[in-house]
Amino acid sequence: MQRRIFVLAVWLFFLVSCNVKTSDEIPVVGKLSFIAAGSRHALVVDRGGNLYGAGSNDYYQLTKIEDGTLEGIGEVDLYTFTRISGVSGVEKACGGENFTIVFTEDGDIFAFGDNLYGQLGDGTTIRRESPIKISSSAHINPEKIACGNYHAVALSGGRVFAWGRNSEGELGNGNKNDSSTPLLVSSLINIVDVAAGGLYTLAVDTNGAIWAWGKNDHGQLGNGETRDSLIPSRVTGLDNYRAIKVAAGKQHSLAVFDSGIVAAWGYNFNGQIGDGSETDRHTPIIIDDIKDVTDVCAGEAHSVALKNDGTVWTWGGNQYGQLGIGSTDSYNTPQEVKFPEEGVSVKGIACGANFTMALDSKGYLWMWGRGEDGEIGNGETENTDAPIKVDIE
Repeated sequence: MQRRIFVLAVWLFFLVSCNVKTSDEIPVVGKLSFIAAGSRHALVVDRGGNLYGAGSNDYYQLTKIEDGTLEGIGEVDLYTFTRISGVSGVEKACGGENFTIVFTEDGDIFAFGDNLYGQLGDGTTIRRESPIKISSSAHINPEKIACGNYHAVALSGGRVFAWGRNSEGELGNGNKNDSSTPLLVSSLINIVDVAAGGLYTLAVDTNGAIWAWGKNDHGQLGNGETRDSLIPSRVTGLDNYRAIKVAAGKQHSLAVFDSGIVAAWGYNFNGQIGDGSETDRHTPIIIDDIKDVTDVCAGEAHSVALKNDGTVWTWGGNQYGQLGIGSTDSYNTPQEVKFPEEGVSVKGIACGANFTMALDSKGYLWMWGRGEDGEIGNGETENTDAPIKVDIE
């Protein structure tokens, strides 16, 4: 019973999903090539394909560390970025509420951490203390994997596979049955991007149309309704726009279009939509205050955009300093993040529930926001409201 209560409680913290996009043109100066964020843990990949993690480890989402001290279900949190053994040649990763999934340059998928709903995709609901290879990965050969709170989606050859929790229809297969193995979302083809949110999922097709399914209590599916959808439904009001990327927060959604503009919809209590209000939006609204955007990510209640010039802009909730603007004041319009060093140009971003990651053009990591579980990775458990550079040993 205590396990069930804990799981129900922690879903209030979001992930997102996450999943960072970085440039293939990062010069060989710093160490890192890819970053990703779970709800309360951070993940980085170095140029050698090694995976490191920091933050919450209560469900072994950062694996079992031999010299750690057990606390409750899992291990003590990791306050600095620590090498995760048992997997090599990592290309990309994603983090969920209490689990981690990676795929390697060979196309293999490995997963570890909490598995109550089958979110690891290994055919069981057994919690994994170390990386386990997903046997079905040979049939998927993913180009991208996105982790939601308790489910995951993979993009492969224009098709979408989903697994894990399905209580709100987030797997998109027409029912509410959890699945511990990847299922094909059969109604979707020619997909170029995916994102997994709190209890819902987004996808973009080659025509630039956005599809959404799962939980819709605040209009995060963008179809003008607040009813959940068990199958993909098209996001409305975007006939004149061509989406290229999407991001899913706990209950709000973001999209980038080929013109560099951004749209948002869903829950807006903290101003995370960015339109100058705190009113929920059940259909997409264009954010007029920001242009020339190449990427976005979404946390529990904050939003982040990366512009083509390498600047980072944030808006929404800021209780932990996750906006990185030097205060904990929330904003309902985009604010520019100022870095303490001159000439920082960012190439990749990732959003945890209440913290933010940035990878600069030289391969260095910047962190800000919530640090109470060590997710900032600087050896402390303090929140930080401005970017700090974090070394990976």
